[in-house]
Amino acid sequence: MDQEVGYCQGLSFVAGILLLHLDSEDEAFELMRHLLFNFGLRKQYLPSMNALHLQLYQITRLLRDYELDIFNHFDHLDISPSLYAAPWFLTLFASQFPLGFVARLLDLIFLHGIEAIFRVSLKLLTYHKVALLQCSSLELTMEFLRSRLMKIQDKDLPHLFEDSMSLDLRNKLIEYEIEYSFYCAEYKARSLAKSANQQRNEIRNSQNNNNQSAEEVTSVREKPDPEGIEYKPGDEGGEETKSFRQTNSYDLIGSEVADATATVIIQHLLANNHLKSLKTNYSY
Repeated sequence: MDQEVGYCQGLSFVAGILLLHLDSEDEAFELMRHLLFNFGLRKQYLPSMNALHLQLYQITRLLRDYELDIFNHFDHLDISPSLYAAPWFLTLFASQFPLGFVARLLDLIFLHGIEAIFRVSLKLLTYHKVALLQCSSLELTMEFLRSRLMKIQDKDLPHLFEDSMSLDLRNKLIEYEIEYSFYCAEYKARSLAKSANQQRNEIRNSQNNNNQSAEEVTSVREKPDPEGIEYKPGDEGGEETKSFRQTNSYDLIGSEVADATATVIIQHLLANNHLKSLKTNYSY
């Protein structure tokens, strides 16, 4: 049905949980489709996994804003969220946690959307905060995250989910998404600028080599290079053509960042029906 996503190992865990709790495969399939398309879960299963990278950034920022001690501890030990949180999002905790825990989480996801995963993740780490901070090395911390994090006393489990639902992270998650888009756009723009500079330097080096004879200089002056970029030998290091002169690295970075940030903001406005007129006339 969704060839762009294809097969991803994490999907089988989600499908398994749905099949355990529903009467038929058809119902499980419909709920799976609801999760993937209406809740946007399919984005994290795409080959690029860009949505997963965003989610891992968001969970890191949540730790920094809500549990700074845990954030500093992980940062000191060089523990990235990809080491522990990726399975939480890809399998909805089903690969490591008890089925009862996962079933409660799925109820919350159907009620509150994907934000429920962030709420539970944050409260889960908070619940084990003291034990996590006592882990003095990367190895001990990872061992705790993989084998002991899911051990929650039965009497505490309802409170953990209740506390999770008391959090309102929607605006924070949007803020982090815009922030992440900003960084990605800036990185992309800087990479493009760096590539342009490298191309310019290569052409300058080629020009300097061609300065060995007057005939070669004349040839370079009159004939554009294969990429369509002309240089005037003899000027200080060579002068770019109009296309290069008009491309300023800072303008390029600013444009990429502005476009990416505006796109995220518009997407969230559309998702919340704040721009109904745009939604009917434009596609984002």
